[in-house]
Amino acid sequence: MELFCDRLKRLLQERGISANQFEVDTGIARRILCRSYERKIRRASFMAIAYYLDMRVEDLIADSTAEDHWYA
Repeated sequence: MELFCDRLKRLLQERGISANQFEVDTGIARRILCRSYERKIRRASFMAIAYYLDMRVEDLIADSTAEDHWYA
């Protein structure tokens, strides 16, 4: 199972989006990319990230540690 922060970093890198640009575009602090912050992510943030990346939330979090937070 992949850490959500690692998945998000990979998705941003694949799209050529820097952490700074992500923060500016979404208003979500780039600390979301840190492992220590992962348990503090809210459902609204997952939805915003999925929208920003033009993905479904289910696809964004599939097989990652975020599934525990989303489906809890």
